[in-house]
Amino acid sequence: MNVRIRKFVNSRLSADRQILRKLYMFEFLVQVKNELAKVVWPSRSETVRYTLTVIVFSLVVAAILGAFDYLLLRVFEVILAR
Repeated sequence: MNVRIRKFVNSRLSADRQILRKLYMFEFLVQVKNELAKVVWPSRSETVRYTLTVIVFSLVVAAILGAFDYLLLRVFEVILAR
């Protein structure tokens, strides 16, 4: 194949790939918009309730782990003090 023809064909393929990428990106964004329209978003009161639940649960777990850590510290201090 002639070098000039090969360069032309390659440049054409490259341009077509760029156009396809843009079309795929556009199609992806359209699908994202459609999927987000299907989402059932929680109300403000539900969001506040869930947030407070997570915060309280995290504090309880932190307290339990802190107490366990303190207990193990005291046990090891007794063991190592002998």
